[in-house]
Amino acid sequence: MIVFLCIAAALSAFMFMRSFILTALFVYVIPNVWIFFHLRKIIAGRYLRNAVLITFILLATAFPAGELLENTTPSAFSSFYSLAGYLYLPFLLYFVLAVPVLRLIFYIAGKYKIISFKGVHSRLIAASAISAIFSLIITEKNIFSP
Repeated sequence: MIVFLCIAAALSAFMFMRSFILTALFVYVIPNVWIFFHLRKIIAGRYLRNAVLITFILLATAFPAGELLENTTPSAFSSFYSLAGYLYLPFLLYFVLAVPVLRLIFYIAGKYKIISFKGVHSRLIAASAISAIFSLIITEKNIFSP
């Protein structure tokens, strides 16, 4: 579903904006907003939620802002910020791919009484949490493996 939404958004953005850069940014923003709302379900507590929001915004903007800074004013900060963006991109990919699959698995498991969930919300929280952990583990393994 999210893939079709991204493709439709890209096509409509390209038709209306007629700019590759704006289209690419638009398509980059949609999965980030989707991820934010899934990750937000995991976090309890107002202060922790605000800290996660600030961290998420810094990471989500790291790739485009880091590239822009790297091309305009190269520095140690722009290199670090660009590297953070490069590390965030695999997390973005794996999370967007894992959440729908886990939601389907948990739906089927709940329907056939394999796993008992209290409601739809607990199933969504479980899928989001496991997807986030899975994405972090896979991203970490790909970064630090020789």
